[in-house]
Amino acid sequence: MIFEDGERDLPKVLQLKFEAVSQMSAEDQRAIQSLIDGMILKHTASQLAAK
Repeated sequence: MIFEDGERDLPKVLQLKFEAVSQMSAEDQRAIQSLIDGMILKHTASQLAAK
């Protein structure tokens, strides 16, 4: 096992949001995934710029 039990669990608020997203159309899911990817890139870039 790579991760311990519960180590990769999402906070409850995010679990509820992703549950709602899972019920959306594939097009809406792709749009939300793009938003999340953009925020991850932004966060990564700001962390690299701070070094």
